[in-house]
Amino acid sequence: MTWGIIGAGKAGTVLGRYLAAYGLTPVGYYSRTKAHADRAAGLTGSRAFTDLESLAAACDLLVVATPDEVIPAMAEALVPYLGRDHTLVHLSGSLSHAVLKPAGAAWQAASLHPIIAFSAVDMDLAPLEAAVFSLEGDRAACDCLRALMEAAGNRLVEISPDDKTRYHAACVMASNLVCGLYGEAARQLEACGFAPDLALAALAPLFIHNAQALADQGPAAVLTGPMERNDLSTVRAHLEALADDSRGLAVYRSLSLAVLPLLRDRDPGRDTTDLEKELRSNHANNGSDLC
Repeated sequence: MTWGIIGAGKAGTVLGRYLAAYGLTPVGYYSRTKAHADRAAGLTGSRAFTDLESLAAACDLLVVATPDEVIPAMAEALVPYLGRDHTLVHLSGSLSHAVLKPAGAAWQAASLHPIIAFSAVDMDLAPLEAAVFSLEGDRAACDCLRALMEAAGNRLVEISPDDKTRYHAACVMASNLVCGLYGEAARQLEACGFAPDLALAALAPLFIHNAQALADQGPAAVLTGPMERNDLSTVRAHLEALADDSRGLAVYRSLSLAVLPLLRDRDPGRDTTDLEKELRSNHANNGSDLC
């Protein structure tokens, strides 16, 4: 199988480097910016192409690693150059393979998405070894991707195109939205007199240790604090303390409600009725306004 990459940013370059480490070096890169294609080619020991036609002619499989909004236009641009024997893939977490099949498309299409953040084109590749990849699309294209990824040994989970948006929302919850949660916790410490830098630093050991435990043991197993202890008086005190802060109250209330099913998973006989009633009450402020 010969394969190439369209787009020489973080995702395309890191994926190329990762697979090249397992002997699956891409034929090369095409990018809107030639300097980026040259850089990615240098990092992977491949070629920099100056036009789509030449890259398509040299490859059986093409990976579109551009920003999401560019993917449909790129698929349109490839129509004259790809045939039935080609496979076209994108790396978007939110879009299905359907965006790769404009009118006149003869190829097989799929999406491949690693559940990991690419921090830089030259990032350490070790974290990718544990990354799970999702894939969805045409049967032949998914089989092609399984063959491509086999040497790396990553776990691949095939999902339905109809579930792609829900899948992406789940990834966002575990990555982007955690930034909002951490920022809100730091804001509450600042309200208690912490300097902004110290607020961030003070939370780091707590956050990092808990994140590792979550990854190792799962959320139900590592729950601590007033919710886990069924400490209704402390939960009520928290709600009262946040009553004048609609944003903080909404975050606390909504995430505490999300913890309730974990408590019941951990102890099926546990009665969380009073906790849920308190969290859903209109006490002081309903916490529905995140603004």
